[in-house]
Parts: sequence; C-alpha cells; structure tokens
Amino acid sequence: MSSVVLKGLSKKYENGTVAVSNFNADISSNEFFVILGPSGCGKSTLIRMIAGLEDITSGSILIDNTSIKSIPPKNRGIALVLNNQTLYPNMTVYENLEFGLKMRKIPKDEIARRIEEVAQLLDIGSLLDRKPAALSGGQRYLISFGRAIIRDPKVILMDEPLINFDAKLRASIRQELKAYHARLGKTIIYVTKDQAEAAELGSRILVMRNGTVQQTGTYEQLYESPVNVFVAKFIGEPQMNICEAELFARDGIFHLRFGQGFTIALPEIAENSGLKRYSGKKLLMGIRPTDVLLECEGGEGAGIPMTVENSELLGTQVVLSLVGGGVALTAQSSCSAKVKAGEEVRIHISAEKLHLFDSDTERRIN
Repeated sequence: MSSVVLKGLSKKYENGTVAVSNFNADISSNEFFVILGPSGCGKSTLIRMIAGLEDITSGSILIDNTSIKSIPPKNRGIALVLNNQTLYPNMTVYENLEFGLKMRKIPKDEIARRIEEVAQLLDIGSLLDRKPAALSGGQRYLISFGRAIIRDPKVILMDEPLINFDAKLRASIRQELKAYHARLGKTIIYVTKDQAEAAELGSRILVMRNGTVQQTGTYEQLYESPVNVFVAKFIGEPQMNICEAELFARDGIFHLRFGQGFTIALPEIAENSGLKRYSGKKLLMGIRPTDVLLECEGGEGAGIPMTVENSELLGTQVVLSLVGGGVALTAQSSCSAKVKAGEEVRIHISAEKLHLFDSDTERRIN
C-alpha cells in the first residue's frame, strides 16, 4: 500500500499547449481514486506523467513521501493498464504472465508462485494454457490486469481500461475490479469519462477540466454540493438544470425570480450575509431533474405552468423536457408515463433543493 501526492503538477508542450496546470491531489494508501473528466481534459497526459512516460514541466510526484521525478519508469513500482492493452499472440496466458518477470530475472520458483497466486485471485487457472485468440474480450482484459499486478506494484494506474467493452461487460468487470481491489490492498488511480464507473468504483473522485482540478470528494459530495456549474452539470444524469435568476427581497423575505415572472421564496437565507449581497443582482439557479416535482408528486403552493415538449420512458421513471415562461427544464418523474408531449403540467420546486451560483465566476454561493 502506497500513498501518492501530486503537487503543482503541470505539463506545457513546446507549441504552447497546456495539458495539465497546477494539478494537486493527495491519494491515500489502498485508495481507489478516480479521475473523472471529459475527453481532452488532460487525464491521459496526467497518468503518463505519473508513470514516467511523459516529462513534467513543473511540480512533483511523491510515492510514500519520496519524489519519483528522476526515477526511470521501470523502477517506479507502477503498473499501467491501458484501454488498448495487448497480449503476445504467439504466447500462452502463462507465458504472457511470466514474460515480464523473466525479463527482470525473477527466479523460476518465484515466477511460478506469483502466477499461481494471480491465477487464484482472478480465477483464470483454466486459461493458462490458452493463447489470446482463444479468449473472450473479458478474459483478455483479466490477463492484461493480471500481467500488471503480478509485478507486485506499489501503485496501479488504469487509463480508461473498459472503454472498448459493451455496457454489460463493463458492468461485470467493474464489480470484479471492486472485489480485486479489496483483496489486493493496492492503491489504484483510475481514469475515466464515465460517471457510472466513477460512482461505482471510486472511494473518492476528482473532477478534471481543461487540465485543472475542479473538485475532489465522494460521488455524493460532488452530486449534492458541486463547487461550480461545470461540476453541477457534469455529475448526475440527466444533468442539472441551470437558468438565470434574480434575487430580490419582498416583505422581509428573499425570493428568486426566473423566467417570465416565476418566483420562489427563500425564507432560509434572511440571515445569510453571503447571499444577501446578491440582492437585486443576477445569478444562476440550479435544480436537479429529480427535484422538479410534478403536481402528482406533491409540492406546496401554486404550481408553475409548463408544457411537455418531450417525454422519454426510462425504466420506472419518465424524463420530461418542459418549456414555459421563457424557461426550459428537464424533470425526472415517478409519475405515470401517460404524460405525453404537448400536455400542460404544473411543477413545484423546493427552495431547499436549489443550488445557486455566481453568474460571473460560476462558483457556488450557497
């Protein structure tokens, strides 16, 4: 088990492109740490920097409080699992597993012991005599993973390893990965753009954008208290509704005005000086689709009239695209799927469920 600390890590290419900027992360021993972000945000570059396959412009990488910046990749105690991991086609599974150990001149009896241990861990004993062509995609993944962990690395880096598999196989392998992590006792840094993977696997998740850290926390923390609009919209499916609103006071109570005259009372913020400074100003209001309630789901006071633009059945839920009064919202409802496009509905939004952001910085303000 090893801790990993990234301090002020940056990567700038000769053409001026900044792939990673002032990146900081503190990863605990035995943690399953997920780096989540859209394509092109610098995730793979970051992983390659940790592995030693990409030069660092500035900053430092510490494993167990020791800098590895000047240590060659093969001596860093790191295993890297990629999404295009290949096996040697002319070798059996056993030979694929032993190849790296033989190159490191590990004694034969130790190699045999390690292969037996990995075969038991991954339940691949029956595959040892087969060649890659005779394996399924999931089995080839397990062998690639086994080839990484058989070296007994301090840290395992995984760069979108499941991206080429279908949804059913990805779900199955995610469950296996969780079980392996619990048994291995290794630190895993896992890169993905799939928030379902991040939510299921990560003990903590770091959200990355344009080479920078946006927020780090559990999935629940990111979902319930996003620090900015990007995280708010990136975490959660369907994504959070964001619309412009104005904060104003009436009869001693603050309200939000949005759309064409819709208002929501905010009695809880009367003493909140941080929000009071936005009185009379524009801000951004966020609401999760699951918190946009149709009248059939309850809600107090007069509902806000909206028109159903589109209705999509999603299991026992229905996802509705709503328009009205200059506002477009998405609602995820438990109401009957009888709600059809073109119908009029009324919605209720609870003040307690609102997320408020500065319209200029897009940072959270409540």
